[in-house]
Amino acid sequence: MLQTIRTDPTFGDTSEVREAFLRRGGYTIRTTLDSKAQAGAFTAVTETIPITDESKRAAAISMVQPGTGNILAMAQNRLWGTSGVGRTTYNYNVDRSYNGTIGMQAGSTFKIFTLAAALEAGISPLEPIRSPSPNTFEGFVNCETGASFGPVTVRNSTGAGTFGMAQGTAYSVNTYFMALEERTGLCRPAEIAESMGVFRGSGEPLLRVPSFTLGTMEVTPLAMANAYATFAAHGMHCQPRVILEIRDRTDKSLPVPPEKCEQVVEPNIADTVTALLTGVIDGPIQGRTGGAMSLPDRPAAGKTGTTNESAAVWFCGFTPDIAAAVWVGDPRGGFGYPMKDVTVNGKYYSQVFGGTLPGPIWQQAMESALAGTLPTDFILTADYGLRPARGLTSLPGLIEVETGGDVFTFDNSNADGLDPNAPDPIDSDPAAPIEPVPEVDPVPVAPVVPTPTPVPPVVPTPTPTG
Repeated sequence: MLQTIRTDPTFGDTSEVREAFLRRGGYTIRTTLDSKAQAGAFTAVTETIPITDESKRAAAISMVQPGTGNILAMAQNRLWGTSGVGRTTYNYNVDRSYNGTIGMQAGSTFKIFTLAAALEAGISPLEPIRSPSPNTFEGFVNCETGASFGPVTVRNSTGAGTFGMAQGTAYSVNTYFMALEERTGLCRPAEIAESMGVFRGSGEPLLRVPSFTLGTMEVTPLAMANAYATFAAHGMHCQPRVILEIRDRTDKSLPVPPEKCEQVVEPNIADTVTALLTGVIDGPIQGRTGGAMSLPDRPAAGKTGTTNESAAVWFCGFTPDIAAAVWVGDPRGGFGYPMKDVTVNGKYYSQVFGGTLPGPIWQQAMESALAGTLPTDFILTADYGLRPARGLTSLPGLIEVETGGDVFTFDNSNADGLDPNAPDPIDSDPAAPIEPVPEVDPVPVAPVVPTPTPVPPVVPTPTPTG
């Protein structure tokens, strides 16, 4: 909130004017934060990884309202402080410009942008694509210069087979998404992500590299929550905002940043991605990576994310009402301190995946935020989109697709190399290139941020309905 006042021209044309506005004080500020969602988010991260946990691992969650950009909650398992166990001076949820970090690699949560680009390009959700493991791709070119990236070899942790979009997404098959990205080119998936507010935590543009779809860009939970909220809002992107109203000491209402929304993806494209993501959590596909994150009384869509060597693990997902993104990792540096061979909250993990810790945090926080509200169904465009997974009446292993009024079924229950009767894996989508991809940076350690100025008085926002 303070950084919003310091940086938004609504509060002055120069940084000096905005700083003077802030220091003048005497304001009553009404924020977008939802007290119930905020309390539930903090409980979820601190119960999963206690503030003083010996592992020193961190967890952060951002929650955004689709269609408005309102930040409903933001929590992490750290208290503010310049020293001491469980204390930090920066916010893991936001980027450097807001006293945050330079981001963490997001893993397979980035595959949604490739899905949207592929659908825009006219690739059918039903088209079967062979996805062996390992697989070498030689068709990637720089989307600006046309120069070849050369051969890029990628493997799956899920097995191999021939997949359509529903199954490739539910199993998070790396070579499937690399094949999609090879056909879309490298520019459009990154353009879609940036149109939804996703940039590197350093503020730099996303790199147009083959490993993009595997989530090698360093981003923040708030950016990812906002991107997933864009899909929940049928392709309408709204810039995140935290301030609803400011009144001065005379009770005069002052200008605040307006709601800024823009249609960045066509509704039928966004809704098809939503339907595919509902199949990650709910639906008939056995072994889907997000099956354990189902919400008991309402439909949900989501995606797991696990980076190479579990340097960072994620879960991003949404209902029609709330989108949330969870990151778990080590602030000292994910590759130096990966989520492997680690004891967290008294439990030993040989390796942590997106569904191991981030998924349950997301699930608990969402259940808390939505408690006492009526379930809302996904209302999706019917002319080009997969039906939401929850409520399907087809046989197990079948996803129904509506295209122009005709209903087709795609048998995805017996892909090569996958046992449909196997128990659900916790996750299966580490972004694991066998050969390094050019121009990909490692996850850096978050920078130390200067001590913020005291916070002006804030009036909590009443819990919104719906």
